[in-house]
Amino acid sequence: MLLSDIFDQLSYGELSHLAVGSAEDGGIVLEDQKRLMPHINLGLIELHKRFPLRFDEVIIRQYEHIDTYVLNIKYAASNLKSEEPYKYLHDTKFEPFLNNVVKIERVWCEPGIEIPLNEEIDYGETEQYRPRIVPNIGEFDFYGQTAQTPTFNSIQILPHPVEENNLTVTYRAHPPKIPHEVVPEETEVDVPAGMLDALLYYVAARIFAGMGADNNTESSLYTAKFEEACKKAEKHYIFNKDNNTNIRLEKYGWV
Repeated sequence: MLLSDIFDQLSYGELSHLAVGSAEDGGIVLEDQKRLMPHINLGLIELHKRFPLRFDEVIIRQYEHIDTYVLNIKYAASNLKSEEPYKYLHDTKFEPFLNNVVKIERVWCEPGIEIPLNEEIDYGETEQYRPRIVPNIGEFDFYGQTAQTPTFNSIQILPHPVEENNLTVTYRAHPPKIPHEVVPEETEVDVPAGMLDALLYYVAARIFAGMGADNNTESSLYTAKFEEACKKAEKHYIFNKDNNTNIRLEKYGWV
């Protein structure tokens, strides 16, 4: 969907009675487009927080003295400006880590086995599970590792990190920020057509909320419409489910 389509919908719909809409003047003028962009970007992030619309992956190289790994660009191998001594996010300049984590979803160890995430594990007297039998691979000891997420973009490895075991983290990602200086007719927006109404309601709610107490009723109305649109999307959309194996580590030669 083009950004110009979103501006047209706002101009002739939710914002048509406001000066920022400028429907009678042929659409939203450039300066008002810039004013709307922060609201549109926040709306896109909110939709990507609520729905599994976009996923990405990053490989973590474990170090035995680091048990918590933060998915932040300063720890990315491709970030040549970072002075961090351990850049454990193994990305490349061709597929860089984009600092776009919304929520960590799943964690995989070599050779593509999913490990428990945010589960209570009783290790008892031993720190290791017995090896698993993996189809087409045979017996594989995945070191009994589990993972916790202390924050939305960090992962703690339990009972301890193992340098021989690199991890792949799958996370829900937010879309790239749309900059102010773009050509709306040439700018694609990362939102499904079926969720356009929710995005428009979100933007309208924020616009009216910023206009003072006299417009609180309109803001609340559009907030309610946004929530209802999200409920409908959750009910009717069919989202893709990941498989229970991951081959990214093997693909890049880690195993």
